[in-house]
Amino acid sequence: MESPRCPMARRVPAPDGGWSWLVLAGAFSVYFVCEGIENSFGLVSAEIIQQLGASRQSIGWIVSLKCACMFFVCPLSALVCRLVDVRLVGAAAGCLTFLGFFAASFASQTWHLFLTVGMVTGPGVGTCFLICMVTICTYFDRLRATASGIALCGSGLGGLALSPLVAHLINRYGWQGTLLLSSAIYLHTVPCCLLMRPLQPQPEQQADQSPEQPKTSTSESRVLNGDSPISRHNPAEAADAAVTAAATSGANPGSASSAGWLADSLLGPLPCLPALPFTTCLPPSAEHNVGAAAAAAATTVCRQLRRCRNPALLAFHASRFLLASAAPAFFAYTADRCLHLGFGQGRAAALLAVLSACSMAGRLGFGCLGDRGLASPLAIYGLALLAGGCLVGASLAAKGFAALAACLGAAWCFVGGAVSLTTLITVYLDGTRRLFYVFARQSIFQGFGVLLGPPLAGAVFDKTGSYNATFMLIGASLATSGLLVLGIYLLLPARTVG
Repeated sequence: MESPRCPMARRVPAPDGGWSWLVLAGAFSVYFVCEGIENSFGLVSAEIIQQLGASRQSIGWIVSLKCACMFFVCPLSALVCRLVDVRLVGAAAGCLTFLGFFAASFASQTWHLFLTVGMVTGPGVGTCFLICMVTICTYFDRLRATASGIALCGSGLGGLALSPLVAHLINRYGWQGTLLLSSAIYLHTVPCCLLMRPLQPQPEQQADQSPEQPKTSTSESRVLNGDSPISRHNPAEAADAAVTAAATSGANPGSASSAGWLADSLLGPLPCLPALPFTTCLPPSAEHNVGAAAAAAATTVCRQLRRCRNPALLAFHASRFLLASAAPAFFAYTADRCLHLGFGQGRAAALLAVLSACSMAGRLGFGCLGDRGLASPLAIYGLALLAGGCLVGASLAAKGFAALAACLGAAWCFVGGAVSLTTLITVYLDGTRRLFYVFARQSIFQGFGVLLGPPLAGAVFDKTGSYNATFMLIGASLATSGLLVLGIYLLLPARTVG
């Protein structure tokens, strides 16, 4: 006999307003802090090279481990968010980022940074990003690309604001004191994640409906319950149809805590017990809860991996793999490249600020462009990455600091703009169902990319003694990433986005 369905497990339309703006402000602040510190880490790594005598390849491993842990932790974080309130998970992740940098401030050898910055701070940052990304997707529909662009602008503004600050702190307190103060900045992610209040799903009202509420038609009811022909053949589009049916039925959301929302977002509804703190939809016992969730998670993961056989999804994941290998390497070595060319630490910090400002402008502009529907997001994404890769390669011929900043700034404007369209393309290819696991599947491919990129780029410099081959490799990776997505656009049958 089937377990009774939780009455709170129902999707509701994305509000596109109200509390959505506070969610967006929280996500913006998380990206401001986390990406701002990460984009400025190149200044710290240049000091580590001088003070500890570390090789560029070892610095690449610090960045690589941090970013890889960010991505690889996402499937586990998705399962934890299934069992615990996402706000608590986000707050715990914010504390983890603080602990990693706090411990790193006492490091005396390079391998200490592998453990602290890489394997402690990385999972915390990745969990915060996952929660922000999925919550924005559920709170925004009509303005999804614009909201994603605004949130991701936090990374650009963070780099713009924190790069000069980090340079000042290094001159005043050294790299260890800078890491200690950066750990305090990381603590600001805790209240920001507490703003990620889940949407309130609509309880079932089959028996008594108020006169003001129109009764749901049979067809709408079948769509809401996932029992339409669409759901049998295309589950991803069934979720979109369910949201549309809920919106047109005039239903108002009821009260529920986050577990009901997560149950529908991740694994489907589970049997209910009376409400416990932070959870409402739980099986009869803790043992059954963990066992059922693990079994359901394994089934969902297998289903998500089987979807990778789709050529379009496989090409998009390959594109994300190449982008993830290039972007961390770019920021890890841009400041050191500037110092290597003899421009000084002040200009290195200014270059990072220029890159952050250009990235912010690109993310906001491309996000608005994606929502207007003037062109396919796939085409914009692919062309932007192709242009960014070509400009990174062109920077090798730049003479002087102004030309170098212009080439790299324009390149990162295009790359940042492409990144702002990631959520829109993800929904285009995968639908809105179980977004935690969809993004977790993407993160696995990105995790392998960041494991490869920064150490390889550092090894190329150690071998050649020049950053020319390193940045040529980064530019080629970005351009190839764009070409893969352009291939999806040319081969995929045209259909309406959203």
